[in-house]
Amino acid sequence: MFAPKANYAHLATRIFANVVDNILIFLMTFFVMVILTFSFFDNFTLPSFLGLFQVDLTSPLPLSDHEMDKGLVFFVIYMVIAYAFVSLIYFQIMLAGKRQATYGMQLFGIKLTDQDGEKLSFDRVFGRNVLFILFKYIYVGLASAITIPHLKRHQGLHDLPFGAVIVETGEKK
Repeated sequence: MFAPKANYAHLATRIFANVVDNILIFLMTFFVMVILTFSFFDNFTLPSFLGLFQVDLTSPLPLSDHEMDKGLVFFVIYMVIAYAFVSLIYFQIMLAGKRQATYGMQLFGIKLTDQDGEKLSFDRVFGRNVLFILFKYIYVGLASAITIPHLKRHQGLHDLPFGAVIVETGEKK
């Protein structure tokens, strides 16, 4: 087991790292979804997409309401689904990788290990990531805000079944 001197990451550090990661994941997902939306809908062009964000709602949009609604519904529904998949891929590649940390975690000097300070296996990282994303979508992840500061090793609910801990590396970027 970890020596008592192990520095487990605090809730605030984990939240800040997660915010950075979520911004990156959102940008990646948004980029993919814009390309897919333009690919699936021939009439949905960049001007019509940008028209969604126009301030003057009295001027006509370049597409009919039906075409705009269809494209927007596709974009929003699949954005949510794509966000989950991009999140899973991002977290799996980063946390199962050599550094055992996402870009946000690296920025704040923390990484994922098992309770002995060793690298988690690929499937344990995968299980943790699936729970992490699932809990985020069904808001159970908010319960981790209670467990992280109160458990000895500062573990979230998604960490516990896999013996995972987030520790400080002392290498903030």
